[in-house]
Amino acid sequence: MKTKSRVKVHLKVTAVLFNEGGQGFLGSGHYMLLSRIASSHSISEAAREMGMSYSKAHRLIRTLEKNTGRQILVTHIGGMERGGAELTPFARTLIAAYEQFLKEVQEDALKRFRSLEKLLNAERQEEV
Repeated sequence: MKTKSRVKVHLKVTAVLFNEGGQGFLGSGHYMLLSRIASSHSISEAAREMGMSYSKAHRLIRTLEKNTGRQILVTHIGGMERGGAELTPFARTLIAAYEQFLKEVQEDALKRFRSLEKLLNAERQEEV
């Protein structure tokens, strides 16, 4: 007897860079944090938007700086003009490269996923 029931699946691709010790130092959380700092010019505002503590945001930035050996943020002390933070040119280049890398990985994975999805949803014979 032939049956045709559709298998509902979806694909989620993530990419995290790990150092030699196995610690993740660049992933979607780092990317989102840096992107939000770039637009808000504030570590605390970016962290708050993500539901993250200020100390965790700082820890993510320090981990990224330690593993890349490069400065990620330039901070400005408050006062009359209010302080802030901005990404270094390296950090801007890094998040653009990460975004492009992730896009390419997702496109390739989606192509490969389509053939797997077709296999899962191919008409099949059920044994009685």
